[in-house]
Amino acid sequence: MKFLMYVLGIIFSLIVIMSIFFPFVNTYVKMEKLPDPYYFLVLGMDTTDVNEKISRTDSILLVGVSEKKEKILVLPIPRDLLITVDNSTMRINAVYVKYGIKKLKEIIQNIFSIKISDYLIFDYGLFKEIGNIYAPVKIYVSKDMYYEDYHQNLHINFKQGYNYLNGEELLYYARFRHDALGDLGRIQRQKDVLFALMNAAKSSGLSKILYSIDKVLNRTINSFDFEKLFSLFVVSKKSNISFLSLPIKVVGDYVKLDNSQIKYMNKYLTDFEKPQKIKKSGSL
Repeated sequence: MKFLMYVLGIIFSLIVIMSIFFPFVNTYVKMEKLPDPYYFLVLGMDTTDVNEKISRTDSILLVGVSEKKEKILVLPIPRDLLITVDNSTMRINAVYVKYGIKKLKEIIQNIFSIKISDYLIFDYGLFKEIGNIYAPVKIYVSKDMYYEDYHQNLHINFKQGYNYLNGEELLYYARFRHDALGDLGRIQRQKDVLFALMNAAKSSGLSKILYSIDKVLNRTINSFDFEKLFSLFVVSKKSNISFLSLPIKVVGDYVKLDNSQIKYMNKYLTDFEKPQKIKKSGSL
């Protein structure tokens, strides 16, 4: 009788273990192999509802992934970048709303001579939801941050040094605009949030990973499926992430591409290695 109970105990334990790990094994087996290199776009909408009709895209990120070189490159594209569409000059942050994601992909592909496979469009409410999954999220605040807006029920009071933020606080940090750096400061804070969430995910349990992937799929407009996002996460766990700076020239309230340096950026994005500086003649 004791032997039977012992066997039943082992069987029950195996069933519990399989029920925990089967989703992971099943997903891992069906993982979609990413092309190498692999590029996708991330668009941030300045709203807390991705389906809300707005007139501009608040942030645009071009992401390049090379599993072979274990590198991920993230290139923020300034929202005030001037481009030409159908013989008209406009800011790049108006393209998605006016022409759609296909046109925006085409423009960015032509600038950098790459092929963009996928896209993900999110609203800033996603920072709050993903942040709550991994809370508290460790963020280093370089200077005291204080802002009160009683109309929006917005209260920011972060002290210099390491702060441990919940999802709502992480959202406030990412959207904070009231410093001398303006959009540049906001872009840096978005980098901070992405790095912090990635680090939190890398050291997190499987259940949180699967839950956050499902949350991303259902809270964004995207061209991904679960297997592809899981593959991307697996690759990112062992990859070094670098943020690049687009070569630009400031012209009044706008920015333009620095065409003398665009070859440098194109080579960086395709080779995943930092090129030598461009010579004055424009050749590498």
